Amino acid sequence: MQISQAVLLLAFGAAAPAAVKGEGHGLRGGRLQHWRQGQEWTQLTLDADAPPPLPFTHVIPPSPYLPVAPAAPITPAAPITPVTPTTPDTAVTPQAVVLPAQQPVVPAVTAPPQAPALPAVPAALPAAWPSTTAAPVVPAVTAAPVAVAAPPVAVTAAPVVPTVTAAPVAVTAAPVNPYNPFDVSGGATDPYVAPTAAGGLVSPSKVFFLFMVYEKINNEEIWNRFFQSGIQGVNYRAFVHCKSQAQCNENIRSKHVFEIIPSVETAYCADLVSGMNALIQAAFASSGTGGPNDKFVFLSDSTLPVKPFNFVHQRLTVQAGDGSDFCIFPRSQWATADSIDINVPATSQVAVKHHQWVVLSRAHAQMALERTQQSRDIMQRYKLNQPGALANTGCLDEFWHFTSLFPGLDLRSTSTYLSLPGFNGGPLNTGDMELGGQCDTYLHWTPRNSGNANNMTRLSQELMNDPGTDMTPADELRPSSIKRLSKNALTSMRNSYFLFARKVEEDCPFSGCVSLDEAFDSLVFADPPRELLGAEPTWEGQGEWLDNRQARVTLTGVDGAVRLTWIGSGGTAAKGSYCGDRISVEFSNGFKASAILTGGGSKLLWSNGVAWDRTAGPR
Repeated sequence: MQISQAVLLLAFGAAAPAAVKGEGHGLRGGRLQHWRQGQEWTQLTLDADAPPPLPFTHVIPPSPYLPVAPAAPITPAAPITPVTPTTPDTAVTPQAVVLPAQQPVVPAVTAPPQAPALPAVPAALPAAWPSTTAAPVVPAVTAAPVAVAAPPVAVTAAPVVPTVTAAPVAVTAAPVNPYNPFDVSGGATDPYVAPTAAGGLVSPSKVFFLFMVYEKINNEEIWNRFFQSGIQGVNYRAFVHCKSQAQCNENIRSKHVFEIIPSVETAYCADLVSGMNALIQAAFASSGTGGPNDKFVFLSDSTLPVKPFNFVHQRLTVQAGDGSDFCIFPRSQWATADSIDINVPATSQVAVKHHQWVVLSRAHAQMALERTQQSRDIMQRYKLNQPGALANTGCLDEFWHFTSLFPGLDLRSTSTYLSLPGFNGGPLNTGDMELGGQCDTYLHWTPRNSGNANNMTRLSQELMNDPGTDMTPADELRPSSIKRLSKNALTSMRNSYFLFARKVEEDCPFSGCVSLDEAFDSLVFADPPRELLGAEPTWEGQGEWLDNRQARVTLTGVDGAVRLTWIGSGGTAAKGSYCGDRISVEFSNGFKASAILTGGGSKLLWSNGVAWDRTAGPR
């Protein structure tokens, strides 16, 4: 269950009109202020009887995430021919290479690895995409002169090559695995590279955004702004499967963008696969034959895009070729069958666990529909979530697609690398205790589920250290939810390798004076990013203060985010946001409070009546 919490910020001054409609900015008391529909500016009432905020003692533990040395580069495999849908009983036989038990030790480095730039599309690609109807050109052959002696020699003419219709050509703009597969999604946080860096090549393929939701899409306006750079029906379509179709019809406002499909019966954990395959079926029905590089992207109701539309489309349909993206859990989370049961074949003793939010190629999406009734007994076969059984955890949607698309694998060894057709981010390392494959969606989870040193954990560390970002604690069963985002957080997400991020709560606030919609529009979707309207790089209350017990407190306010640190208190701290002359913070023990800067910047007046004085030190 997700519980959204918020802090009410009150500004001093005369009350606003009784009915304020919409949302916007305005000058109030000589300072830019932000208002929303349903809110009023009211006089702050101080509660003299409320207890003052105390300096809370809280020691922040050191981070478990450590930098990792880059793995040795691996020569990319040759582009893979698009997979031809097979019959349900056909198994794909991988090429297994058994490695020595001990892997070479990567030498330690003292500086963080430099992120590799995303690979550009080779210049050798044609300027235009090949036509599927043009006949192949038969090269002209110049015959050598023939000396004719008497009697004349009969010369048989060469047969004429008939004109045929060319088959569709699959163009792979980059190798299937241009990144280091041992550091999920390609090395340290890769910098954002605009699609135009590939020479302006535009892919004719389509991306299908497939939403699995309960009754709505969180922060729908942000998705609307994202899709403004696409052309619906040409390079994208968005379909939604709802647990409650009636509530979706009421809650989803942009039905011209989000096409709600008829709901099918689903059950949390036990069967979300039926809803996912219903989305694929709807996408296929809308696209005809489509193209080999079409992509089918599964998204949750709390997911948001963290790249511009053109970048997402380019990377999925050009750079990723005709493969699929699976974010693979560490080996310790894979499911293992009961080894005592001699009736279990070797190819069914281990099942790969992956994140539900996969990206499928058209060939793999077709296979998923053909095999939709297969492997539905995974939870029973591996006794998932059964106390005292095999300690296997997970849901059907975290095993089904990989098991169905790559059947017949012997995964018992923990020292094997498997080259699988259409598997991006490979080869699959059967003993990897980090994330594997290709992870397109960011999620903060525990080390047991996310590993300790990869793109996911590096971005998590940045967000947790940011005073303007607020995330709930993650546990072994539930990942973290994002309750507040800042300029630094959005910039880090845009500069990361990830295309999407979850779980972002509905109406998630932004640390600053603008809405989260406006922040995404300026910092994420604009290319290049632009400055926020009315942004205050530093807060005028920044400096050193004395609290009500005369303890010294350092206040830092930068880019909408604020941090309070008690000097010499052993780690007592608070963090939050500022806008104008107001701050809102949460202390390390969970206590929340707001304050306003008064007295010409010399006093902080807290919402419980306590006043702090600024010291004589520098501001």
